[in-house]
Amino acid sequence: IDEFYQQRLTSQDSTIYTELGKVAAQSGVKISEIKSKVNDPEPVGLRPMEIEASLSGDYLQLVRFINALERDQLFFIINSVQLGGEQGGVVKLQMKMETFLKASA
Repeated sequence: IDEFYQQRLTSQDSTIYTELGKVAAQSGVKISEIKSKVNDPEPVGLRPMEIEASLSGDYLQLVRFINALERDQLFFIINSVQLGGEQGGVVKLQMKMETFLKASA
């Protein structure tokens, strides 16, 4: 468990945003909006972080993005994916996910 905390969790929300941007760029997906909420620490010393993202790209790019997030070094839980309309081959996607931040010491 200590190894999981050290390697897959961060204490900085900016690290989460940077990682989402990197994965999106590598997948060819455009992020149009990200909203997040960091909740109070849990007894185990983790702060849950809820993330809502609005994304766009072609279907294959979006699939690659989701797959890359599931395999990412940082820990992400994808809770829901909602496909929107398609226009000119571009699909809009709403995604809700969560991760955990290590509580500051």
